[in-house]
Amino acid sequence: MKQTIQNESSFTITSNFDAPTNIKNEFLYYVKRVFIDIFIGIPVLILAFFLLLFKKQIKKRSSKKIILGTVPIIIFKTYNDVLKKEFNTTLFVLKDWSEGNFHNGITLNDISTSFIAKRPFTLGTYFAFIWSILNFELFLLYFNSGFLERTIWWRLEPIIYQLFDKKVVLFPYGSDVWTVDKMSNLKKKYALTLFDKKYFDMDFKRIKRNIWWSKYVNAIFTLVDFIKFLPRFDILTLHGHILLDIEEKPTFIKKDTIKIVHFANDEFRKGTKNISLILENLSKERDDFEYEILVSISRDTLLKKCKEADIIIDTFIDGFLQYTTLEAAIKGKVVLANLDNELNDFFKYINNEYYEKHFKQMPIINYNIYNLEEKLLELLNNKEEIVEISKNTYDFTLNIIEENKKFILNFTNKLLEKRY
Repeated sequence: MKQTIQNESSFTITSNFDAPTNIKNEFLYYVKRVFIDIFIGIPVLILAFFLLLFKKQIKKRSSKKIILGTVPIIIFKTYNDVLKKEFNTTLFVLKDWSEGNFHNGITLNDISTSFIAKRPFTLGTYFAFIWSILNFELFLLYFNSGFLERTIWWRLEPIIYQLFDKKVVLFPYGSDVWTVDKMSNLKKKYALTLFDKKYFDMDFKRIKRNIWWSKYVNAIFTLVDFIKFLPRFDILTLHGHILLDIEEKPTFIKKDTIKIVHFANDEFRKGTKNISLILENLSKERDDFEYEILVSISRDTLLKKCKEADIIIDTFIDGFLQYTTLEAAIKGKVVLANLDNELNDFFKYINNEYYEKHFKQMPIINYNIYNLEEKLLELLNNKEEIVEISKNTYDFTLNIIEENKKFILNFTNKLLEKRY
């Protein structure tokens, strides 16, 4: 439920004043959910506990097999691409709503009947839960991608994994951990509520679920600012992304006309309106650049447009490098992004030897909405600098990606070999 913005003198109105939740629809949903979870969920849970009698056989059957899932987010698509070269992995989602953009593994259609596959979040979630117990030793999950996440039995899932001696590692990706209640970044808090008026509705569930799972899983992988929202963290890194299909280092040439591009999967969360206004005003004063504002485009289009650009403007809201930011950087583009000094200082505090050097070498241009025009003018007035920064950006990003690949392989190997 996206909102509209209206300013009246000193007042900003972000609502049409309809209640975010319809009590009738909510009641009917929970009645249906409880009915399914009692009459289908209880027999499935009884079966799960019965399978404990065959624990040794299941451990042998599932030994060193890894599942990554169960929602289509690009992090696991890229991690699976690396892990599958050395391990027996399965990338799985209940339903691929990304239509292949963020998932290239299997779905319910590949492991069940069409009758079950058509009901991914009722029958399907229980079927896949038992299937996963029988077939996998290591579970890589997001905080909200447990098989029983949507059921009333979600608290039992991490306990059952522990009883079966499964290993579980949790990875945050954003909306599975960000809560409006704990959000100190006011721009992001504002953006999340504009993006979805009901976003706050899951805050209590996010907090309770994340604390509960943190009690029972083997490890929690934390990157960017997610540490602010998590009760526990075992592995910390500022940039945990892995990119696929890395091309050879591009050729960099000086251009008379520079192309500037801003991508956004959602204009509210990325501050697109503010960026667009600055570029529009600047274009009235100069004719040595062209620009595009691209919102909610397909992944193929994004990659194509990224390749055509010279300068990429990332969001000024989040305070860290996005996945798409690194995709632009590995193509040798000049990237402008907002970098949270407090977050950077924290990583220098916990690992000064690495991050002190890291930030000194970082070619990403740190900007905020108030100095964006100034930063762009510096580049447009010195086009040789664009070429030089582009060369450094490619090398810097490639090094990050190779480090991340090496770590995730070593970590997975040690976890499966019980060397942690």
